[in-house]
Amino acid sequence: MPTLAAARQSVLEELHAIVPKLATKRVTTGTGSTTTAEINALGDYPDNSFVDTHWLILPGGYNGTSALEVGRVSAFDQADGSGLSIVTVLEPFAGTVASGVTAYLSPVHPDEVRTALNSAGPRLFPHLAVPRRYHHVNQSHVFNGFFDFWNGSLPQWWARSDADVAVTRDKISYFGESSVKLVSADAEEQYLKSEPVNHNLLNALIGESITLHMYGWCDTSSSLGIRITDGDGQGTTVWHTGASVWEKISTAARTIVASTPSNPIRWEIVIAAGATGYASVVWTTGGPAQEFVPIPPQFRRGPSNVRESLAAWPTFSRETDGREFRLEQAYPTYDSAGSITTGRMIRMQTPSASNGLLYIEGEDYLSAASVEADVYEVDVPQDLLLYVQAIVNYKRGAGQDAGSGAAEFQLSLKRDWEAELKELTANPANSATHPAVSLKPMFGGPGERYVGERFSVR
Repeated sequence: MPTLAAARQSVLEELHAIVPKLATKRVTTGTGSTTTAEINALGDYPDNSFVDTHWLILPGGYNGTSALEVGRVSAFDQADGSGLSIVTVLEPFAGTVASGVTAYLSPVHPDEVRTALNSAGPRLFPHLAVPRRYHHVNQSHVFNGFFDFWNGSLPQWWARSDADVAVTRDKISYFGESSVKLVSADAEEQYLKSEPVNHNLLNALIGESITLHMYGWCDTSSSLGIRITDGDGQGTTVWHTGASVWEKISTAARTIVASTPSNPIRWEIVIAAGATGYASVVWTTGGPAQEFVPIPPQFRRGPSNVRESLAAWPTFSRETDGREFRLEQAYPTYDSAGSITTGRMIRMQTPSASNGLLYIEGEDYLSAASVEADVYEVDVPQDLLLYVQAIVNYKRGAGQDAGSGAAEFQLSLKRDWEAELKELTANPANSATHPAVSLKPMFGGPGERYVGERFSVR
């Protein structure tokens, strides 16, 4: 899957709007200054090339390890007194441009390419779609308890008690795609605490008897544990035995007390001082039948299908039954950082009293990218669809601007990119697979299953 930096260069390569042409040559060959870069691979171009028509782009900044930096070219010397090729820009970079850092020139500003790429994803939906799956134990009030969705370096709707606990996503897990690895560097125990998008959803638990469960792994006793916090303060921590296995641990049942500003209702994964542990699945049992399940904001379009395991969790049973639901949105709600956002929830039409595992599934358009390391969720060969659509988007504006780049670049924009996009979308290799969708007829009768271009009656 391409990063923003790689996708941008791929778009510029399709346009022949990047120099040097060879990727291996896109590097500084000596130390420059805050306004100059030495790129000897440009030695075949005459003096004053690129002036006012090109940008010098440093994807990793002046030192190769910082943020993207861009400067308008103000001078180009094919061979200075020392025989070096020097590019000069109008405004200084954040520091002296080092030797050996990635650097290239283009008549297109990188933010224009990023904007075109980000707008391409929604335009290509549903042809290019990202499958989403969110696991949830029915009746559990731990939201994102399988750690399916992350917001930066933390699981969505979870927060650290202290900066001294390191939280990372790990591919080794008891169930699902990932677990949370906790490492405490402090002299005191730390914890990961739930921060649900809607705290008021937990008020339904006031006076109810609730038990918290977790599958965790650690190799030292009393290193990894769980506890419940409510208006009465922190409950007793129950610890993993340290047997170096995935172990289910459960608290004693706790009658939930109404939360206070200093002691909200929340679930906590505790890590002892200097310890390391892994949490894979966290859920609760007890309380009323669940009607609402919040959907993480990364699940942008909401689910198209909800299935429930016929066996009680925890099991690995794959036998499931479809659930009737509807998607509801609310504004304003608050995210884990306290910022106002739009909340999405699914409302179960017929709340179930069982605690089967829910599979909440759907498809999204591609995520937008903002920094060089962000990833577009598409692979070869479908990545070419993204690039060509981005060119079409960019062409609508920049292609009409006189002097927006070199003559060669203007000629490349005259190519019929729309026709090429149509040809790519017609290729079966670029077609995304979508699950069958059950449709209910208006006037009763059996449901119909959509398969390709035909309907079949079940």
